[in-house]
Amino acid sequence: MSGETKRAQKIEVGIGLPNFGDALESIDAREAAMAIEHAGFDGIWLTDHLLIPAEYESKYPYSKDGSFFLPEGGWWFESIVTLSYIAAVTSRVRLGIGVCVLPLREPRALSQQLATLDRLSGGRVVLGAGAAWLAEELDALEVPRKARGLRVEGAIELMRQCWTGEPQPGTYGPFGLPN
Repeated sequence: MSGETKRAQKIEVGIGLPNFGDALESIDAREAAMAIEHAGFDGIWLTDHLLIPAEYESKYPYSKDGSFFLPEGGWWFESIVTLSYIAAVTSRVRLGIGVCVLPLREPRALSQQLATLDRLSGGRVVLGAGAAWLAEELDALEVPRKARGLRVEGAIELMRQCWTGEPQPGTYGPFGLPN
């Protein structure tokens, strides 16, 4: 490594704020977001689901026994709206969805929502995108399970096009932009 200068890498640390059950209301989202920012954390991350069935057979892939934590109260705050609220009471922290269940979202609308939030927040939005694990959620929202990958790939490509400001007409997986 002669002649090369080693640079220190900054590790960013964010906090997952619960946006489900009674948790977000009980901790006061406004106060929690401001406290996270004041404590010096780099980001606030939320989870994303549009609905969780009361009963399901799908195995959660990130736990040893396949179970998924379902909180008391059952309420799930929509992630983009909640991040918008958090953006309004903070000024520095990055705002993330980890992960946005992309097959459940309409990508043209999602790209506009995220771009608006990013612009209004001063460029603080970070998006983690995933393909979905909960088959019953996909079924309830009439999203074909076997099309998840195609929907994710098409949505990412289409959202990138929308973010250019001059999206090209065409087909993006199962989505499209007219001529």
